[in-house]
Amino acid sequence: MEKQSQYLIIVNPNAGGRKAEKDWPIIEALLKAKKMDYKAILTRYRHHAMALVSENIVQNNYRKIIAIGGDGTINEVVNGIFTQTKVPTTEVQLGVIMIGTGNDWGRMFDIPTDYTEAIDLI
Repeated sequence: MEKQSQYLIIVNPNAGGRKAEKDWPIIEALLKAKKMDYKAILTRYRHHAMALVSENIVQNNYRKIIAIGGDGTINEVVNGIFTQTKVPTTEVQLGVIMIGTGNDWGRMFDIPTDYTEAIDLI
């Protein structure tokens, strides 16, 4: 299955005190308006994002990933990229839409908190 041009979106619905669950339909509408080709998966438990990313890079050939959540979600997604060994990490692109309580990671890298601006950056 060839997915190198499609985005794999990992959404943590619990991020930001469940704000991600509430705002996911808004973000999805913005992604569709930009005509982005993607497959979205909502996490269901702790460390699920890490497993989903690793599995989808290796088995489904994804190379472009968007993490939607807070610092913990970003951590899991990055760990998923680095724990798989089939694809060099330099071949994987990571985009972030921050929805957390702290968003330290996003602030460190000047990721906009506005969803439209974050998508434009991606």
